[in-house]
Amino acid sequence: MWKTWTGRIAGVLLIATGGAVSAQETGAIVYYEPHSGFWDVFDASNPGRYARSDENPHDVLESKTRGGRTITWVVTYDDVDFNTNFGWDDLTEGADRRATLLEVLDYVSSILNESPATPIHVHWNTSTNSPMGSTLASMGTFFFTSNGFSSGFAQSHITTGVDPFAGVADIEGQVNFGRVWNSETDAPAGNEFDLYSVVLHEITHGLGVASLLESNGTSGISGGDPGKYSFLDRFMAADDVDPVGTGATRALFGASPDFLGTTGDLISDRLVYTGTNTVSSFGSNPRIYSPNPFNNGSSLSHWDFSTGSPVMLPSIAAGVQKRTYLPFEVANLIDLGYPNAADVVVVDPNNIYVDFTAGTNGAGTEGSPFNNLASALSAVAADGTIHIDTGTSSETFTGGSAINQSVTLINETPGGGVVQIGTP
Repeated sequence: MWKTWTGRIAGVLLIATGGAVSAQETGAIVYYEPHSGFWDVFDASNPGRYARSDENPHDVLESKTRGGRTITWVVTYDDVDFNTNFGWDDLTEGADRRATLLEVLDYVSSILNESPATPIHVHWNTSTNSPMGSTLASMGTFFFTSNGFSSGFAQSHITTGVDPFAGVADIEGQVNFGRVWNSETDAPAGNEFDLYSVVLHEITHGLGVASLLESNGTSGISGGDPGKYSFLDRFMAADDVDPVGTGATRALFGASPDFLGTTGDLISDRLVYTGTNTVSSFGSNPRIYSPNPFNNGSSLSHWDFSTGSPVMLPSIAAGVQKRTYLPFEVANLIDLGYPNAADVVVVDPNNIYVDFTAGTNGAGTEGSPFNNLASALSAVAADGTIHIDTGTSSETFTGGSAINQSVTLINETPGGGVVQIGTP
């Protein structure tokens, strides 16, 4: 059975100066939950249940990314604060669940490749316990309500290093631990929902992969049109020509946050995404989930099922893993305002690739080969294989080199041979 993810979006309006508030706006804060239509208004000087506590974080992860960059994640759990012995605080599985969350954040860091000067705060509200509930988890970020396009507080904080409003977390969420979960990083059983996959999905909503469009075209955050919309909304378009995704498109927004489409477009099952990087990676305009009737919390905030098996589909089945973004999802993060986002290159140390004619020294994979033997010998595992695709090398190595191990060199060009180095 398929279960729905609901990506909760939180909206913020700042009207009167209070605390560490962005110069953009000041005042009362409005929390908005589109899948239920729930609004929660509170004063910036008294955030109530949204108030962030920096005194005793439960988990702190310094996650190294490429180029010596680091994202520091600070995580708090109401389950742990309130000693619920449930959810993130479960006596048997709580520690494994928190460790899995940190694995997810580490992966996200490796993709974003940012280095904010201050920590990024993730807060988990008290877990629910609904064994028959269709919502597995929900998560979102905060937004200012002034008219414009935005990916939210988390994106702004991560990419600029400046916290838009230090009184609240960057990302808020909740998990329904009443369902049967695979809490660790091994493969889920057929009846288990994979916590890693679901948390990655929800964190991604918190990063800004979320629509602020209501079914009538107004903003769910500011309540009007023009209004506050997300960058995901900014790049949505209607495709009136079959096959959907390959023809001319009709933009839902212009340069300003003014909805140009129709309410029928939002339930047409013909919405596509036109972000430049995403389209280049996908090869055409990927479809946005836009079913009829409009499904609050799922419509417009997910990829359509026709896009394959990305992380950000509207639902997931028990026993299924979706633990890495598809390439076009990484490209979409660039479109949403993460300029350094890039897919993680997974190098197999047992199979290293070299192309001596390559202009740049790659990572040692088949798609990104090294251009010299020294790098390959450094990366290859003992008893591993170096695949030489093209060219020749005149490199020399002395006794202190990396050849102090058994390595097989295979010349992959037609007629090439095999050379054994070291003692097998």
